[in-house]
Formats: sequence, structure tokens, C-alpha cells
Amino acid sequence: MPDSKQQEPLLATLAQLTEKIAMELVFAEPGKDIGLLPANALLTEMEETAGRGSFPEPLGAALRHARAAVDAALDKAGFTPDTLQQLHDWAKWMQTALPALQLGKPLPPLSGPVTAPTAAGAAPAPAGPLPPEEELNINAETDADLLREFINESQEHLQNIELGVLSLEENPRNADTLNSIFRAFHTFKGGSGFLNLTPIKNLAHELESLLDLARNQRLEMTSPVINLILEGGDTLKKFIAEIDARISGRTPPGPIVVPTQALLARVRVFLQEPGAAAAAAHTPAPSAAPNPDAAPASTPPPPQPA
Repeated sequence: MPDSKQQEPLLATLAQLTEKIAMELVFAEPGKDIGLLPANALLTEMEETAGRGSFPEPLGAALRHARAAVDAALDKAGFTPDTLQQLHDWAKWMQTALPALQLGKPLPPLSGPVTAPTAAGAAPAPAGPLPPEEELNINAETDADLLREFINESQEHLQNIELGVLSLEENPRNADTLNSIFRAFHTFKGGSGFLNLTPIKNLAHELESLLDLARNQRLEMTSPVINLILEGGDTLKKFIAEIDARISGRTPPGPIVVPTQALLARVRVFLQEPGAAAAAAHTPAPSAAPNPDAAPASTPPPPQPA
């Protein structure tokens, strides 16, 4: 592990987030979604925090377990007795493991539900350490006009993504909706590439690829996948807010860092194994008959320009 002093603030943050999730679980009940969305947001923050350090594999395994349980609950639109018990057990393990790490002691053994297989319906979790977060550097003086134009155009694309996600929750296979969200990410990719906004371009590219699989009927739009798209839109919104704050002088000049690596890793799992989303769907959404002319999985058609 790296210098323990470098890990201390990360461990403190992980401990605080664990306590917040544990508090959300106090009020959670099987069959209801109370606390589910806050727990998902807090867990995403934990994944991003852990990705900035280097921790023993049992901690990574525990986070992947929690992600599987939360994604399974999202797929069911509420906690089940199993996912709720798994998360309670996970929180207890984390409350013991994190103080042990802070004191330089061995982690307690993983046992019981914490090491259970991925819950049915959950999004597959990425394995291994995450790469460092990318810095976004802008020239607020020379590129101010171009960046303001990019920000203004982005507001419409962000709205299209948000409205599209709401529509997908009702009809996951609606072609018009999938095309609308695809075009939004495609335009984000083009504009950010032109302005050398590399972290935005990379995120938009991966999400565009995810939508392209769905457009070509190679990816089932389950709740975990839809949730990834929503998180992607929220992350792009954070980038836009940070750029706007820089060029308006509300924040001092300097690199912009918005965590993306945990989200990118989860998106890439589906890009590598698109069938995982179909396996996660318990009840297929109603749709028209499959297109017999759709391209085979081994030779996907190139993305259509906006």
C-alpha cells in the first residue's frame, strides 16, 4: 500500500460514507425504495473515493458486493429481504474493516453474505484498481467564448438525456428515445473533442457506445443500465457547472477533476459483455418484433452521425 498518510483522508471519507449508508438502511424496508437512491449515490461516492487509493482486495470485493446488492434493488425498484440483509451485513463488515485499516491491522475475514455471488439482476461490477482521475484543463481567457457556447449548447443536451431517461423507465426499447439520448452523447463527444476537454469526450464516447448497442438491439435496457446513463448525464452536468464557474470567475483557475473512473469501469463491463444486461432483466419490456436485418454481434454497424 502507498504511504499510510496519503490513505488516511480516503479512509476517513470511506468511514463517513459507510455510516451514512448504514443510517439510510435503518429506515429501509423490504418491498420499498426508501433510502435506495441515497444509498446508491453514497456508494458511488465510495467507489470513486476508493479508486483514488490502493487498498487490499477484500475491501474492493466488499464494495463490488455492495454494488451488486444495490443494483439488484434498483432493478426491483425496491429492497428485497435478501438485498437488505446483504447490505446490513456489508455495513457491519465495513464498520470493522475500515478502523482496522486505519490502525494498520489485518482486515477481518470476509464471510457470509458479504462474499455471496452477484445478486440476480445486478449490474456486473468491475474488478481491479481504478486508474487515476483525469484532469480537465481549460484556458478561461483565450477560449472563453467557445466554452460559453459549449455550455449553452450542453444545457439542451443534458435536458434531452434527463427526459430520455424518464422515458426509458416507461419504455426501455423506444427507438426515438434511444436515438435522442445517443445524439446528445454524440454531440457532447464532438464538441468536447474540438475543445480538448478530454475527460468529457471519453465519458461521452463510452456512453454513446452503450446507447449504440441498445439501438442495435444488442443491449437490454435494464434498470442498472438506465441508471448508468442517468449517472453519466449527472456527471456531465458537474463538468459543465465547473467549467462555467471557472470562466465566470466564481472559482480560481486550475485543473477540474470530476470523478469518472468508477462510472467508466461499470459502463465498460456492459460494453464488453452486453448480454449481461439481458440476463439481468427479469421481465422483458414489451417491444416490436426483433429486426431480422440487425447486424450480428461480431460486426456491429458504426455509430450513425448526429
